[in-house]
Amino acid sequence: MGTSRSEARRMVPALGTVALLLCAAGCAAFRDRPAPPRPWTVPAPTWQWQLTGALDTSVDADVFLLDPVTTTADDAQLLHSRQRRLICYVEAGAVRRTDPDATRFPAAAVGGPVGPPTPPAAGVTVAPPGGTGGVGPATPAFTPTGTPLSSRPADPDRATGGDARWLDVRRWDVLEPVLTDRLRLCRGKGFDGVAFGRVDGWAYRTGFPLTFDDGLAFNRRLAALAHSLSLSAGLVDDLPQVAALQPDFDFAVNQECVRYRQCDRLQPFAGAGKPVLHVEYTGRTAEFCTTSLGYGFASMRKDRTLGVWRQPCLR
Repeated sequence: MGTSRSEARRMVPALGTVALLLCAAGCAAFRDRPAPPRPWTVPAPTWQWQLTGALDTSVDADVFLLDPVTTTADDAQLLHSRQRRLICYVEAGAVRRTDPDATRFPAAAVGGPVGPPTPPAAGVTVAPPGGTGGVGPATPAFTPTGTPLSSRPADPDRATGGDARWLDVRRWDVLEPVLTDRLRLCRGKGFDGVAFGRVDGWAYRTGFPLTFDDGLAFNRRLAALAHSLSLSAGLVDDLPQVAALQPDFDFAVNQECVRYRQCDRLQPFAGAGKPVLHVEYTGRTAEFCTTSLGYGFASMRKDRTLGVWRQPCLR
């Protein structure tokens, strides 16, 4: 049966009301959709990495890498008012008993203690055959003398492990909800990005049979998770996987590449115009800065306690 013109005119306001109601829900969802991460405009910014002690917001640095738990929203607001970029440091591949969310990880996903890595048996490599993950020939995780090629001590107790224990990074179903909440904490306090630490468990004795490809999959999931929450993603160390992971991450954080003569491994980031935030814990800045600045890195000297003190390389 047809509709008269008068009936049609009466239906228009009702349809308009329905459209507005639909837009109220749909448009609100659109407005709440995370914006893309803020792009880096300075390839080699000055930076500060502070995880211990009272936060010193007066440090003259473009970038602050901070603990998201102890850093307050007021701290973030103050630093943003000075045009600073804030990065939260999140240990994604390990957990400590003192972490506020430690009990959320099931025992089956918690492995061995983080400590000095034990090299595999003679002739055994941890990296995959050439070509896997877009990285060239097989790269052993350890040198012939047993020195690890991946991460170096990231904080005061990295060498001894402290109470940190490795996580089974294959269990994304378990890790994702916890890590999502950690990143939401960062975003809620006003951080612009996140640097993921202890993401190289594949190269260590973790208590799990982790492979090179397990490490790649985990790191790519981390980067995607950060981007979904409007946070830029940073890769801390994990040098053997840098070439494969550079397209997924926005910046890199490295420790002691000059000391261990590994700075060339970070060229994929520098060559792509992505910042490399580099720190050395030993040596004189007059010596290592020449090397690191030559690679285009943002470099400084710090104590392993990662307190306020820093000695930046001057350009």
